[in-house]
Amino acid sequence: MKCKLSKLFFLVLAGSLTFNGYSQTAEGRKKIVKDYDLKKLEQLAVELKQKSEASYVKGLEVAKEMNLPIGGIDVDGGLFSLKGVDEETGEVLYYKSYNNTPTKSSVQTARAQHLYGGGSLGITIEGQLMTLGIWDGGQPQASHPNLGIARVTNKDGQTTIPGLDATELQEGRNHATHVSGTMIGNGSSQSSARGLAFQGFLWSNTWQNDISEMATQAALSLLVSNHSYGTRNDNFVNNPGVFGRYTNESRQIDVVTSEAPNYLPVIAAGNDRERKFSGLYLNSSRNGYDLLTHAAVSKNAVVVAAIEGFTSYVNTSSAVMSSFSQWGPTDDFRIKPDISAKGVDVYSSSMPSAGSTNTYEIMDGTSMAAPSVTGVFALWQQYFKELHAFLGKENMRAASLKALMAHTASEAGVYELRDSNVLNTTPGGPSPIFGWGVINAEGGAKIMKDAFEGAGTAVFKELQLENGQSYDLDVVLDGTQKLYATMAWTDLPGNVVSATDSSVPVLINDLDMRIYGPNDNNLVTPVGLPYKLNKSWLPSQLYAAKGDNDVDPIEKIVYFGGFDELAEAGTYRIKITHKGSLTGGNQKFSLIVSGGIVSFAEPNVSSEQFRFENLSIYPNPATDVLSFSADFNTIENAKVTIYDMLGKKVFQNDTLFNFDGDASVNVSGFSAGVYVVKITKNGNVDTRKVVIK
Repeated sequence: MKCKLSKLFFLVLAGSLTFNGYSQTAEGRKKIVKDYDLKKLEQLAVELKQKSEASYVKGLEVAKEMNLPIGGIDVDGGLFSLKGVDEETGEVLYYKSYNNTPTKSSVQTARAQHLYGGGSLGITIEGQLMTLGIWDGGQPQASHPNLGIARVTNKDGQTTIPGLDATELQEGRNHATHVSGTMIGNGSSQSSARGLAFQGFLWSNTWQNDISEMATQAALSLLVSNHSYGTRNDNFVNNPGVFGRYTNESRQIDVVTSEAPNYLPVIAAGNDRERKFSGLYLNSSRNGYDLLTHAAVSKNAVVVAAIEGFTSYVNTSSAVMSSFSQWGPTDDFRIKPDISAKGVDVYSSSMPSAGSTNTYEIMDGTSMAAPSVTGVFALWQQYFKELHAFLGKENMRAASLKALMAHTASEAGVYELRDSNVLNTTPGGPSPIFGWGVINAEGGAKIMKDAFEGAGTAVFKELQLENGQSYDLDVVLDGTQKLYATMAWTDLPGNVVSATDSSVPVLINDLDMRIYGPNDNNLVTPVGLPYKLNKSWLPSQLYAAKGDNDVDPIEKIVYFGGFDELAEAGTYRIKITHKGSLTGGNQKFSLIVSGGIVSFAEPNVSSEQFRFENLSIYPNPATDVLSFSADFNTIENAKVTIYDMLGKKVFQNDTLFNFDGDASVNVSGFSAGVYVVKITKNGNVDTRKVVIK
């Protein structure tokens, strides 16, 4: 990633409150933030901005005393600028863009092409009406042909960064233009530079007051943002205690995301794994591990590692780790980075040179990997909205994005330890190198499609666990696949850690997931336990195990019982519980289950959906006529409305059941696909899905 930075205090100034360039309706924005405490977010933004400004003033004083720069271009070509001082240590902090200096495209590596028009999924999800946020070392070139017309809005109104001259600001704008192209580039003049969400819009900001502005813009309904920068590490060679530690900056990210649980920031991991400072590696005793700092150590943000690109995924060896991407885990052994994406030889838009308005270049870095993931998240949010348009849902939770990410990630991969010419392969499961694996846009979309249209072949639920209670899900399997179950939640902010290498978990609400079965009525010994990292700093042991995970706000179980590596046919119970007492009295979480599912049930949850007595809708699938049969006494005078998957009303009849409980609708003119039938009477709504062939 093109991002250079030193330890910086993450704060953001409150951005412009206008909605220029945001294509979503005002009503849609209200739905996204309806459960937020907007007054609290507004106060939080003000407090964070005040802290950021005070930290910057203090940083100027310290920099002057120590004859340190305010900003500039680093030795690796990345931009850096003064952010402030570290609250715990008093050290000067700088933000830095994370780029190195070069094929397989970012789109192919993320497998996003399958969501586009003409793709294998039969959908057209390309970023339409979606707005993504970006914070960076400058404003992107909004007039660049790859970014289209009127698609980029300078949201915080900033055009300069204190301490940077014109040349340095140009470098920051170049970096932001490249990152923006990967996010929303339309490929109009260079098809190979097309971005992930290429019909999307962008709210752009400088990094000077980032976290405060994140709070403000989350309150304006922003769902996902990209941060291809992080701490400048030059002064940490002799102070390795900062690496992996949950700092004030880590906590601030978690404060904002816990107050705005639909909002998800995506952060680059950093590029200094192989770089030497005064002849020394960073945290040299850890052999490349334990190199994440500040925002990249937060619990709720997604942190992205950079890999080489591939045309198609075959196996774990398809994903080859870059030479520069910084590795985790955190001090409490959370799985960080979270995910990997192409960050080597990424071709995208760049700042125009003299006499040109249409330039492109190749860059390397975790700065280049993060926007791929941000783009995928925007596509998933768009697809979720389209699938649930008839219900008026505008978005899924940020925790659902993370559950989809971990659930469908492709396992990775190949890596090389420092000063070694020997390539190694991870043994499977998540790792502190690749996170959960490689982002898989196609896999996430398939899960959503199967959960919505597949008659119970996948489970996608947004739930809430009450204090002292458990949640059970029974799934019946056909024995043809492995069983996958993933849950994720947005955790409350933890306590700032001042100790070096403290392994005490910073997790506040610790949920647990177990799988029992097959056909086990006693539920004594689980057959499926979640992944976790071994709590050891020995490279030979710092990989995934299975057992009780008491540190991660994501838990994933992959169960296969037989020699054929499949889950045997039968009924399994997935049980969600929690340790201790839940802070706040409850915890929202998202759950995804897939793998040869025939049916599922929630034995301890009473259905809240209204059903008309004896109502049947047939045949399903239908070709020409859709028939209804119900008890006339209960359905008399009910209204029938049919919607397509985009939420468009295609049929309405208020008198269909005025005289009889049996009726029919001619659907011969409907396009093939899935439709939602809503039957309404006296405020009660019975909703059914039907397929028209």
